[in-house]
Amino acid sequence: MQSLPLQRPGVSVLHPDIKSRSRRGIYAYAVSLISGIQQAGFRTGLVTDLAASPDLDVCAIARDIALPSARKVSALRALPAYVRHQWRHTAPSLAITAHEVRACEHHDAYLEQVDDFLNLPGFYELCRLAGNKPGLPAANTDFVDQHGYKVVFTSTPMAVQGRQVKLIQTVHDLIILNENVHDLDRAKFQRRLQACMRHADIVVAVSHYTRQEILQRYPEAEARVVVAHQPLPADPLTIERSLDPGLQAATLQKFGLQSGRFIFYVGAVETRKNVARLVRAFAHSKAASHCQLVIAGPVDEHYVRQEGIAHLFQPASSDRDSSALAVRYIGRVSDTEKLCLLRQARLFAFPSITEGFGLPVLEAQSMGCPVLTSNTSALREVAAQSAVLIDDPTDTDEITAKLDLLTFDDRLHAQKSAEGTINAQRFHRDKFAERLREIIAMVC
Repeated sequence: MQSLPLQRPGVSVLHPDIKSRSRRGIYAYAVSLISGIQQAGFRTGLVTDLAASPDLDVCAIARDIALPSARKVSALRALPAYVRHQWRHTAPSLAITAHEVRACEHHDAYLEQVDDFLNLPGFYELCRLAGNKPGLPAANTDFVDQHGYKVVFTSTPMAVQGRQVKLIQTVHDLIILNENVHDLDRAKFQRRLQACMRHADIVVAVSHYTRQEILQRYPEAEARVVVAHQPLPADPLTIERSLDPGLQAATLQKFGLQSGRFIFYVGAVETRKNVARLVRAFAHSKAASHCQLVIAGPVDEHYVRQEGIAHLFQPASSDRDSSALAVRYIGRVSDTEKLCLLRQARLFAFPSITEGFGLPVLEAQSMGCPVLTSNTSALREVAAQSAVLIDDPTDTDEITAKLDLLTFDDRLHAQKSAEGTINAQRFHRDKFAERLREIIAMVC
């Protein structure tokens, strides 16, 4: 089913994490990107890759995104399809009008912002193959042009190229190149980044910090690298739900917490996030006699074992009351629960070593929760003076002192709550949409 002729300029979005189960930072950015492009006045296409079948329609695509299978395609199986695609001997792509997605039983809400699904079977596997295997050219994106889409916008660096379309790629950070991570992962990211910097007409960095990191490696690209700050991702309905006093009370009751009597951290528990130092700093703080430290998010098991804090992240045994523990791990929380907890926490602690942006800081501030974070990387850019800043996040004593300061100084607490709320408005989705309009106009 072909889409109608375009009445507005078309921008297609490549979202390789479209079927991600974790739905963390880059996934949230992709959702904001789709909404922002639509709000900026462009017809919005989302590239999908469902296998061709007689039942291929808008609801089949929506269901494949909402309920993805865990099936992986090996490089050996993907290679013939990659070769056919590069030589244009591939299955034809389809533009399927997405306006009826609201009627589908299974669909993610952000898909209601999409005008067309641009479906090319197996396309994201081809992109992954091009990025993972040395020597393979970047995957061709020109197929979107036949559907009237003249711009391709990626949510993360990808090994893609286009001769008939303009290409805008997003870079969130270069942390993987600087951290002690698996060499294979680093090499794969390096290939995707190199393809991005070679083929993109515009490279969007989500912070000035990330832009400088890019230019240190690719100084010749200065004219092509621009900044668009990531917006707050929470949708209005989730925010509205989190305002409900009854739902806030129910969330506190679910986790056995008291309003204003816990310090909250939400995010990955891993080396870069500095959670072990936060735990140790809290253990030596006066705040520990007044509040619990509550941690939510996915856990790197190797990291917590290495740091000697794995016992804190074990399921509560039946013979102890977990609600009485000084440090509480509550697992993963829903978006609504997260916002409710941020509204009820004494403060949000986020002493990360390095960030390409720092979205959790803004989420907390938008809920009126005072923030303690690091005076490093993009965090100083995002938080500015609206948070209490840790000059050296590797200094446990400084973290301890700043925890106590923000916990017990009521005047400072109120000040940072008010300043944070104002600061969060700098990253409103309307401003993101306007910035996207300016960036897309650079290539149209």
